[in-house]
Amino acid sequence: MIFILILSLLISYYLYTWIKFYFSPLYRIPQVPELPFLGHNLYFLGSNVDTLNLLENWIERFKDEGVFKFRTFAGMKEYTIVVTNPSDMKYILSRPDSFKRNDFFPQFLPLVGDGLLVATGEHHRFQKRVILKALSQSSMKSYLPVFNKHTDVLVKLWMNIVKDKPNGTNLAVKEYFNNLSFDIFGEIGFGYEFNSQTTEINALVKTFKDAAEGVLNLKARFFLKYFPFIRYLPWGPGRLMQESEKIGRDLVEKIIQRRRDKINCNSLTEQEKHDLLSRMMTEKDDKTGVGFSEKILRDNAYTLLIAGHETTATSLPGFLLYFAKYPDYQEKARKEIHDNLNGKLNLTVDDLNLIPFTTAFIMETLRMFTALPMNARLSKVDYKIGKYEIPKGCNILFPTWALNKDKESFDDSCEFKPERYFEGSKLKNGTSFTFGYGPYNCVGKNFAIQEIKIVLIKLMQNFKFSIDEENLKTFRKVFLTLKYFPSIKIRVMPLS
Repeated sequence: MIFILILSLLISYYLYTWIKFYFSPLYRIPQVPELPFLGHNLYFLGSNVDTLNLLENWIERFKDEGVFKFRTFAGMKEYTIVVTNPSDMKYILSRPDSFKRNDFFPQFLPLVGDGLLVATGEHHRFQKRVILKALSQSSMKSYLPVFNKHTDVLVKLWMNIVKDKPNGTNLAVKEYFNNLSFDIFGEIGFGYEFNSQTTEINALVKTFKDAAEGVLNLKARFFLKYFPFIRYLPWGPGRLMQESEKIGRDLVEKIIQRRRDKINCNSLTEQEKHDLLSRMMTEKDDKTGVGFSEKILRDNAYTLLIAGHETTATSLPGFLLYFAKYPDYQEKARKEIHDNLNGKLNLTVDDLNLIPFTTAFIMETLRMFTALPMNARLSKVDYKIGKYEIPKGCNILFPTWALNKDKESFDDSCEFKPERYFEGSKLKNGTSFTFGYGPYNCVGKNFAIQEIKIVLIKLMQNFKFSIDEENLKTFRKVFLTLKYFPSIKIRVMPLS
């Protein structure tokens, strides 16, 4: 009897949601055919399904419509709305009061608290103004020696691996770049020596790497969304999440307290006086005269440690991949680096302005190989795209990697052409969306590009890169950032 009652309630609820959906404007938005109850789940299943190719085909299919919808969770009329035109993306992303950030980060990475990745409105603008002081062009000069130092460690590691192998060896480069970027940001951000390139990984480092790698996959995301109590269970996934968050919280507290002790003892090094943590602890907002509270300091320390290294580490394999796929471009960049820098080891800001072709190569790779391939907003107002109404309360997805290849914005948009970024060339609509758009765009864009330039210069001074045909067979998935399965393997050869 109870079973029949429960079953009747479930059927009634499903019929209610379906009838409600039928009379909603959402019903009229085009979508890919789906199976009852299963939604579009079957499209995404399987280790050999390339998520980006799948969505890109859908985007091309509905390009003229300007929008389409899909759903991933069984039995739920909860749709994701996908925007297919850059103009609509620009409109929505530039109006944060009407289209707010969704709850992804606070739900799945609660230690970001109310930091820069989560804050909205004036609270976000205040945090951004303070943090940008530490990421100014003048501040970058003090960061470059750290870029140089840790990249030299990577060069030495790779040279020890390949020095006796003239034909080189295949390396899963992502893990090396994870360690490199983590060490760089640990020191520049917090004066903290993680030494993850040269020592065995410890629990503290693993916590942040796991968070940045997106260990909460789509299945975990579903269960947490509809069964949030799982996070608080004293066993299984709940216990693992609690332990991971505690380690992360303890590390941030330790880093902040160590810095406060050094400030009180007036024993900061010159590097520590100018790093991100010291600046966040001491800077005042020019507009309000207010600095960060203890909570905002902690939230942003965790936020920057995660965001500050993962996107760069995800992007770096892409540069080697495109150097390997386009050997003529690789040699042109290497010749430019050789002719203009002549083997210089301690690179300066002025040096980074002497490599225009390599810079164009970097910008084109960032357009084609997008570390954060998606962005999303939650509509607070009704909005119309073409003839379709998007009611408030909808989750709107922006496929950044696909809009970066929009035919109206870029000539030969699917072709890899660094020359489109040469000085004097005319892009139809400016730049790509790799670093976001609007008030929530990436504050660390210049920081990331400077780091990428130094890493690539030093690698090109010492190695050549190619890729074996079998290693081109990879599939892309989206977690917090773009992931390749299996991981990208590049043949690294010593430069004779």
